[in-house]
Amino acid sequence: MDVNDRRTDTTVLVVDRTAAGRFALGVVLRRAGHQVVAVGTGHEALVELDVRRRKGALPDVALVDVELPDMSGFELCRRLKARPHMAGLPVVHFSAGDVAPGDRGQGLDAGGEAHLAMPAEPEEIDAVVRAAVRAARLRAYCVDESDPAVLAERLDRMLQLYHPEVTATVCLVLIDPATGRTRIANAGHIPPLIVRDTQGADYAKAAGPLLGLGVPHPPPTELFLEPTDRLLMVTDGLIETRGIDLAVSMEHLRAAAIGAMPGLDALCDTLLTSFGHDREDDIAMLVLRLTA
Repeated sequence: MDVNDRRTDTTVLVVDRTAAGRFALGVVLRRAGHQVVAVGTGHEALVELDVRRRKGALPDVALVDVELPDMSGFELCRRLKARPHMAGLPVVHFSAGDVAPGDRGQGLDAGGEAHLAMPAEPEEIDAVVRAAVRAARLRAYCVDESDPAVLAERLDRMLQLYHPEVTATVCLVLIDPATGRTRIANAGHIPPLIVRDTQGADYAKAAGPLLGLGVPHPPPTELFLEPTDRLLMVTDGLIETRGIDLAVSMEHLRAAAIGAMPGLDALCDTLLTSFGHDREDDIAMLVLRLTA
């Protein structure tokens, strides 16, 4: 139970090269209600995880120092993701001082969830840990079930049960590559933008309540993608600007997408050039097109 009387069953693996760092993170995490296992090197982490895997007691998330004595934190993450029984373990990297864009990119490329700049406030550390665990649980549901409407209902119940203080947005899209049939369940998220080769672009008419509210969700929206269509999904961190209505920012995004050159890379480059600078939040962007 944490200092706010919130129960947690989360076990955190802390991989920190310094004893002082391991101690400090352990104190913060235990006060937040988490169980902590601490090691000092990448090799020790791999050994600890092997032992716990055999016991069926893998941790729920790993906090990994970027600068370990025997390997980088990015390399440790890559090795974890290469092991089938550990690939689902969410990894949060951390490093001293401001996070360089290259470090953040390396961490994401290696399979990490996020990157913390240390020192960080205890509330931020706890929030990042909880978010990483939630994201991993969401992905686990997606492995078991592909129907977006069913997934939205399950995720809503999961948040109410395990994280009653949390609401979340998500947009779930299921595409049949053979036919282009696309089903979308949207819970409070920016809907997908369909960019046509005919120089047009429209947001899918898919909307629904936030996850965690216990409010019924509408049936999924259904549409068909043409082979030349590009489907774009973004997090609001890409376009959200303090003081500007989100609807206005969404229209700016639509206009930029219409003006982009053909191709997936060209669309990504255009949007990152237009919106990807000095953002206050992490951003994610997915662009896809059916192949013949």
